[in-house]
Amino acid sequence: MSYGKIYKVLAFIGLLSVFSSMLISCSKISDSDSYSRTVGSVIDDELTELKLQREIDTNPYLRENTHLDIVSYNGMLLIAGQASNKRAKEEISSLASKLPRIRKVFNQLTILPKGQKITHATSPKDLWITAKIKAKLLAQEKISPNSVKVVTEDGNVYLLGLADIKVADKATKIASHISGVNKVVKLFEYVG
Repeated sequence: MSYGKIYKVLAFIGLLSVFSSMLISCSKISDSDSYSRTVGSVIDDELTELKLQREIDTNPYLRENTHLDIVSYNGMLLIAGQASNKRAKEEISSLASKLPRIRKVFNQLTILPKGQKITHATSPKDLWITAKIKAKLLAQEKISPNSVKVVTEDGNVYLLGLADIKVADKATKIASHISGVNKVVKLFEYVG
């Protein structure tokens, strides 16, 4: 499959994700909903993720020397994962900083020890940790499902979102008590 076709498929999946997020946000109303992103912001974030992923996929050096989770939330960009060396990490930062509508870049890439191979797949353990955290967050009355974005990479949990301090602290506490979590990194944009 060509990169053009892959990009179109990713764009379609991204738009489906946007629409499903909008439906979920309509299904649960809470105090934190006043801090939700606009539809335009959600679309901008999805397009930003796709644009950076496309830049990386069309660059053979970066494609071979990185494994990334790219998440944009209200103009704040998290890049988590692995880089085989400092040059790859810096090139990712450079590409990310040139993206339109990005206010802050959090480059959390881990540089692997020399000789260690990049794993180009998301760990089932990380997926399980993320699922458990999201389930616990959904069970909370005061936390809207779309106010906190959860990303797990190598047991490290990154929390992003628009939230007041109480919601951010509660989400952090929930994440830190999940089995398999090494650390929790708060990247919230505080409001209220």
